[in-house]
Amino acid sequence: MMQANRIEKYEQMRKMLNEKQWRHYLALEAQERGSVAQVAQEANVSQNTIRRGLREVEAGDHYSSGDRQREEGGGRKKAVEKDATLQVDLESLLEPKGDPMSLLKWTSKSVAQRTADVTTNGASGR
Repeated sequence: MMQANRIEKYEQMRKMLNEKQWRHYLALEAQERGSVAQVAQEANVSQNTIRRGLREVEAGDHYSSGDRQREEGGGRKKAVEKDATLQVDLESLLEPKGDPMSLLKWTSKSVAQRTADVTTNGASGR
């Protein structure tokens, strides 16, 4: 019965905390109970998650509102960073309509047609 209460508590806490707070909470639970494996099983997380939380807590790396939760540089790179000519290639496919001084540009072709145009001109298209 006690384990069911803990599992329910972990489910509720997971909904309320961000990633870093969740790791710290689990780390403190593991310290209190003396078992990373048991907390990981009940909370349905990897033991590595709890170990990372333990390292962060021991290092004093606490979450403050407004801080990044993940390190910078993660995620997909922008297509323009991979292919420097992509921006110019895309702009050359667009035609100004109406006022030539307007920043607004139009096209009557679909995204698939534009992708094919850019790809045939040597750019990656993605």
